[in-house]
Amino acid sequence: MSNLKKYIAKDSIWDRVPPIFNFINGKFFHVTSENGLKGIIDSGFIKPFDGTFKASWNVAPSSTTYALTKNYVCLFDFKSCPPNRSIGYPEQWHNLVLRFSLFNFIIEIDESFLKNDLVSNSSAIEEYGYSIKFVPRVEIWSKKPIPISTFKSIFVMYNSEMSENHIKAYNIKELSVDEELFSYIEAYKKIYFRK
Repeated sequence: MSNLKKYIAKDSIWDRVPPIFNFINGKFFHVTSENGLKGIIDSGFIKPFDGTFKASWNVAPSSTTYALTKNYVCLFDFKSCPPNRSIGYPEQWHNLVLRFSLFNFIIEIDESFLKNDLVSNSSAIEEYGYSIKFVPRVEIWSKKPIPISTFKSIFVMYNSEMSENHIKAYNIKELSVDEELFSYIEAYKKIYFRK
């Protein structure tokens, strides 16, 4: 994060920013579990949440998240959101974006294919104010399912050390998106479960 500090004068803010920000800064992505990833690969799309797979946030029957209300796909935009804005409220995005489970999957997407279907964070505010749940600034949505042809990369992340506030240590590996994808994942998991 040292390369960003020169642009953001408030040094104290970096005490609250999880180290993983250095990796996700500049990326446009979706986060899912291993079961969620299998569903995505099998169907060929990232689809709106329907309860089939565990969500990265606690979804109650009466949940009023923007994505559920609109039946949209949840995405995170750390690419067009300037760093000085996206780091402003790390406690708002960290648990939802990255503290999914011991292993998370970050799907980096080429947003240029989705432009006509994207709903901005500011649009959610205009429509509902803050009476509905969403992550300020960095959460955006797709009105339609997202085809795997738009995927740029898939990363598996092992959260090796988690504190109450954020992930303190992690390991990330880029995966080859081919027929051996889940074999790669199993091999990766064995490295960390050898004990």
